[in-house]
Amino acid sequence: MGRRKALAVAAALALAALPAAAQTPTPGMPEVPRDAAQLYEDVQLLRSIRTLDLTSEQLGMLMQVNTSLLEQAAGLTRLRASTWADAHEQVEAVLEAWMSGETASARNKTAADRAVNRVNEARSEYESTRQRAAEGLYAQLSAEQRALVEAPGVAEERAARIARMGGAESPGQYVLAELDAIRDLMPDEFRMLATGEAQRVARAIVGPDSTDLQQMTAAVLGVLQQVYGWTPQRYLEQRPTLPQQIEALLGIQALAKSPPVPWSELVRLTASTRTSVVVMAIVPPGGGEVE
Repeated sequence: MGRRKALAVAAALALAALPAAAQTPTPGMPEVPRDAAQLYEDVQLLRSIRTLDLTSEQLGMLMQVNTSLLEQAAGLTRLRASTWADAHEQVEAVLEAWMSGETASARNKTAADRAVNRVNEARSEYESTRQRAAEGLYAQLSAEQRALVEAPGVAEERAARIARMGGAESPGQYVLAELDAIRDLMPDEFRMLATGEAQRVARAIVGPDSTDLQQMTAAVLGVLQQVYGWTPQRYLEQRPTLPQQIEALLGIQALAKSPPVPWSELVRLTASTRTSVVVMAIVPPGGGEVE
């Protein structure tokens, strides 16, 4: 029965975009999961497995890791339940005291702190184990497969840089957006604000603690001064290719397109409650290589 449900993953990929009337179950065929979150989870897992083209051996290792993580997650759930059962009166008493502006009793506060710390430590241990599991799976990938994954740390660095640049995908696009606003300044305003704006833009591009901050500030200021002096006609003509020109002038490269499998999806593979279901759906009966 578990395998019949698992095969719904493949059917869901074909049926998800069809009108509701076309999704009537066919006798003898697996039923498509009705829960949208579950369907999304299955599709994401299947997409990562197919993109990485995981071998049967790698899928076997993934199943072992996933089973271990699910057992630890279940233990964490049990710990939360038992901790709440033992300490909910003290926790509620502390919360009520805080909400009313009173001081909680030392006994209740000690018991509440102990309960919260116990759960937080277990959750932290689980998160660390989950991260190590993803790193272990990554280590089992071939060089070709690893090239398809956004490695640990790269995703965080990319997200931080994009956030600093207001969501712009590349430094050139970010500076162009700033130029659109700066060109509206009067000449006196520009002379007064240009250096500060260059410092702000440079910090966004290289980070506030970068050793290249001063050099980048000078380069950005040069770009601002140069482009500010252009006529509206020239600016309009050059604007379509300005991001690339700006990056060349600044001596930087645009953020490379991220690999198709984010690190978070590798973590999802190791920890999802649906991993075993999806793997069972694509592993041939009796084992063998995945088709």
